[in-house]
Amino acid sequence: MFEQKLLEGLAALRIELTRLKPLETGNCSGGNADVIPAELMTTEAFQSWPSTYVQHVAIKKLRLDCDTEDARVLALLAHEVHLLKDLSHGSIVKVIGFVEDIKEGIVWLVLPWEKTGNLREFVRSAHWEFPERISLIYDVANGIVNRKNEAVLTDFGSARPVEPTSGDLAQSRAPNAESVPHLNSVPPKVQVAPCGETITLTGPKWTLRWAAPELLAGSSPDLASDIWAFAWIFWEERTPPCNRDGSEPSKINSARLLTSLAYMHIRHDRIEQAVESLQRAMNIARSTNDDRATADVVRGVGEIYVLRGEYSKAEQSYFAARDIYHRIRDRGGLAYVANGLGQLYHLQGEYLKAERSYLIAREIYAGIRNRIGRANADIGLGQVWCSQGEAAKAMQYYLAASNICSQIGNKLGGANAAKAFGDAYILQGECRKAEESYAAARAIYTRLGDQLGLANSICGLGGIHRLRGEYTDAGQAYAAAVDIYKRIGNHRGFAYAVKALGDVYGLRGEYSKAEQFYVATRDTCAQIKDKAGLANAVKALGDVFRLRGEYSTAEESYITARDIYAQLWDQVGVANTLNGLGQVRCSRGEYSNAEECYTTAYDICARIGHRPGLASALYGLGEIFSLRGQHAEAEQAYMAIRDVCTQIGDRAGFANATKALGDVYRLQVDYSKAEEHYITARDIYAQIRDQGGVANVANGLGQVYCLRGDYSKAGECYVTARDICGQLGHRLGLATAINGLGQLFAHQNIPTKAERLYQEARSIYVEIGNRSSLANNLWCTGWLYRSQKRYDEAEELVSEASALYSELGLDKYLLKCKEFLETIRTRKE
Repeated sequence: MFEQKLLEGLAALRIELTRLKPLETGNCSGGNADVIPAELMTTEAFQSWPSTYVQHVAIKKLRLDCDTEDARVLALLAHEVHLLKDLSHGSIVKVIGFVEDIKEGIVWLVLPWEKTGNLREFVRSAHWEFPERISLIYDVANGIVNRKNEAVLTDFGSARPVEPTSGDLAQSRAPNAESVPHLNSVPPKVQVAPCGETITLTGPKWTLRWAAPELLAGSSPDLASDIWAFAWIFWEERTPPCNRDGSEPSKINSARLLTSLAYMHIRHDRIEQAVESLQRAMNIARSTNDDRATADVVRGVGEIYVLRGEYSKAEQSYFAARDIYHRIRDRGGLAYVANGLGQLYHLQGEYLKAERSYLIAREIYAGIRNRIGRANADIGLGQVWCSQGEAAKAMQYYLAASNICSQIGNKLGGANAAKAFGDAYILQGECRKAEESYAAARAIYTRLGDQLGLANSICGLGGIHRLRGEYTDAGQAYAAAVDIYKRIGNHRGFAYAVKALGDVYGLRGEYSKAEQFYVATRDTCAQIKDKAGLANAVKALGDVFRLRGEYSTAEESYITARDIYAQLWDQVGVANTLNGLGQVRCSRGEYSNAEECYTTAYDICARIGHRPGLASALYGLGEIFSLRGQHAEAEQAYMAIRDVCTQIGDRAGFANATKALGDVYRLQVDYSKAEEHYITARDIYAQIRDQGGVANVANGLGQVYCLRGDYSKAGECYVTARDICGQLGHRLGLATAINGLGQLFAHQNIPTKAERLYQEARSIYVEIGNRSSLANNLWCTGWLYRSQKRYDEAEELVSEASALYSELGLDKYLLKCKEFLETIRTRKE
């Protein structure tokens, strides 16, 4: 029997009759089938999750009677199972399986149970307001075209593919229609349902309720009949129910729709509207004892707490939602909660917990055949590994997500995966590949009209420009993202992009402008109660104050940020602020305190497996060892950084560590080794198009050649650094190069040029507020004047330098200034 062979090919979906327990209430009938609620016994094992599930399902019993041929009923069953098993869409019911024993008269389709599960019952369940009806129509429209752009008509329980005619979207047809059995050998049969209100045409091709007149006349379904059917759907949803028995409309019950609207608001960062919708939904859900809606609301509250940085409350909400989902045996809800917990733990730097939660979600999604959910869990797992510096492992999950989205035609998921690939490539220093990924994501978001995704991808491209030192392009990208976030009302994205603009100005050495952007970010985050964003902005302000030499203010900012991160249990954030505090104390010469900060940060990152943080802490320790003259220990620290960066594929980090090794060898007067490492770092920076890195190495090489007396090469290096920094708008790097040229001419005993260059560099240091570099510049100029016997001017400048060193807490340099001034006064006498 052909139909039996078709069902044999669906053996994986066959369910044993003994696993089903029909319930007595809630039965309803259609033209050719009866639908009854039942319990499906199944066992799943997940660590720390409920191990036994009884799933509430609907059994669609196809009728067998003396007028019905067995082949026809089996054909109906095979058709529906074949169609539904390959569909993955939020508006289309998912098939669980089937039970078939034709001899015993059993031909059942097993589907998830939904109260008011078809369109007509759902519309009649409440007095829907106009916005709610429009939203519902939108959901139905999404069900008509699936994520492969295959035209599918559905009434939330039955669906049909429409025959292929051409490749364009307007007449899209299922590309696999030829593999779906065409079971039209038996003429359709019209029946009236027992309630007398519904006429159903029993056949696998289409449903009479929304059928166009030409179909009844024998024509085949086409685009025109699709539009007719959708028009009826629109009318049925848009028109209030007609109460033929004279009864009043049922009580308003829109908790689930309100929750869906809330999730839409959450995605677009409209938190106030989301809270309002959730409050209304909760009131309705409680008054109607709708546990599923209650769980969805509680989960939504958890998402809002995450956005606000109230992670402890978010976890409590997720746990509460999980308990309800378990009680009502909603595995999809359990998967959503596990996914949310994965995101929460990831934000807190609890990577093991995050991975475990995402794996649970991934497993549940796979079990219920929710491929979109599976792809989202894969992206979450990839992000967890990215945060640990494991770009290669992250890409495995991103590839899995990308493949799923490609198979089911989910373009939005494909765009999200492309952006995630870009993040991983950045971690590996593969800026070109990252740029391609972000550009691909941007193109998809643009076609889909997804403004939020578009802004996010533009921010990614801005990050590429920033890493390359293309600060003008980076600023333009972030400014464009700011405009989009502002237009769509996404405050969180707006704050992120504004902070990124501040980062660009900070890298250019324009600290006052950077401060303005960080203050704006801080104020926005405080207004929207985004504690994590607030901590990031305060930490960034600490960086600005430190770079300007305002160490006390920087220390206050770092401590404030650290305390916020600690409240959020954000271990990565705590480690980052400790690294900042270490830099402040190192600049003050408080090496023991600085070492303590770096060591604590290292221990945190080692415990949570955050390898980029390990590299940062080691970098600070290497700097302390170098300043103490412990060159062997410094070399060991920088070598360890290179090993970490090699393991995680961080080429930029590897170049930074190599450049730092060059600094160590220069201080050891091993100029050949220093030159070798500088050149290696320069080549890597050039490969990854990091112009800022190239300029920094050029300044280092300039010092080496100057100390070796190779003034020609030194001049070329300083000029190269000056030109690059001038093009990039990097004020601090520009001043450093000009100051280096001044030192070069001083070594060559050309005081006039040296003095002019020192003054030019000094004006930039004053402009950007970099007091430590200003003090060093004054010191060098004082020595120049001393060599010219201009003792009064030398005394004045070194006194200014001494005052700055005192304010900065740099006692070591204070002693040198004191000795210098005593010598000057002696010579003046």
